[in-house]
Amino acid sequence: NGYGHFEKLNEYFSKDRIYGGTALIGAYVYGPGDFNFTGGARAKAMILCAYADDVTDEVRKHEQALYEDFATATLNPTIVDNFIGMCMAKIVFNSVLNTLCTMYQIRFGEFRETEVETILHTAGVAHPLHYPSMYQDLTKGRPTEVDYINGYIAKVGRDNGYVCKLHEFLTREVHLAEQAFAIHNPDIVKQAEADAEASK
Repeated sequence: NGYGHFEKLNEYFSKDRIYGGTALIGAYVYGPGDFNFTGGARAKAMILCAYADDVTDEVRKHEQALYEDFATATLNPTIVDNFIGMCMAKIVFNSVLNTLCTMYQIRFGEFRETEVETILHTAGVAHPLHYPSMYQDLTKGRPTEVDYINGYIAKVGRDNGYVCKLHEFLTREVHLAEQAFAIHNPDIVKQAEADAEASK
């Protein structure tokens, strides 16, 4: 749902061994390895792209095999050639929908009357009763991915001499919401920390 993890993977694996993907698949996460998909077989979309700078026949062969596995799993995959573009499209989508639904504590469908309706219509897969993953993390006492979504956009701006005030603000606001939730729900946060430790 964000950016920064591909560089981490590249510390351990060469670029030709890394494949990235973005997905628009509503799911409710109960805990580590315990989740339920929302929506039907058509309510899923996935974009797949090789991370390699030089996409060889060997890289394409493995990319195609991944595509076939995801197609068999009814994830409706599409292969693209623009890795950064693929990632940024999902980051921008999440920076609006996930962050604002989390801050207002609403489901995707409750945003239908705003400009986000255009995004949902374009995506064609967002389940109207689905809470975004960021909201689920917040209300389960887990750290959110805001640093990898709005925080990443803010970092790109700073790195290029531009302050993305709204993304800086939203990143801080979500962290403030995390702290407030922890103060008001210490038992939930303690259980989330225990679950995370147990899943290691």
